[in-house]
Amino acid sequence: MKVLANADSGVDASQAASNGAKGIGLCRTEHMFFNPERLPIVRRWIFHTECLDDLDHIKHFQRSDFKDLFVAMNGKPVTIRLLDPPLHEFLPRPEQVHEKVANELGFGNDVKRMLARIDSMHEENPMLGLRGCRLGIVKPEFTEMQVEAIMNAAADFMEEAPDTAQPRPRIMVPLIGSLTEFENQALLIKREAERVRKERGIDVP
Repeated sequence: MKVLANADSGVDASQAASNGAKGIGLCRTEHMFFNPERLPIVRRWIFHTECLDDLDHIKHFQRSDFKDLFVAMNGKPVTIRLLDPPLHEFLPRPEQVHEKVANELGFGNDVKRMLARIDSMHEENPMLGLRGCRLGIVKPEFTEMQVEAIMNAAADFMEEAPDTAQPRPRIMVPLIGSLTEFENQALLIKREAERVRKERGIDVP
């Protein structure tokens, strides 16, 4: 019998490994976004998806977090689930919105416009809305960003610790409901993974 851990940080992964876990069975990447320093960046990207600077910031901290997982597991498999949130859960509640928050998140001082945007993104049943693989289908740049971060994190670990066990990343596509959805995301994942392999010159398993 093998036990795989749920872990979303290097600290949790290290504790799991010390307790005998044989790998990580589920890393929920959306849990990496709730850090108070990161949340404003994620919120700005949700509101203004054309802002590639914010997406680059998200990629940077994801890459660092994924590397921590690979280091802690030291060659054991790490299953990373692509982003699976109802997006509105990342957004401020209406009672939290004021001019400072609106300005910080790219709405100037226009509180009314920000509140209208938040209201437009609310979903009564997120399981039937923009969640799981559907987010990656509508916003393919997010799937590409996460795969790039995973592959580069694995390559970073292999370069810095060439004599240790190779990392074993596994990518989980959430909430697949049809073969077409899977094929869409699988193509993006394979294409981005191959691009990073060639760019880094490292055969990440």
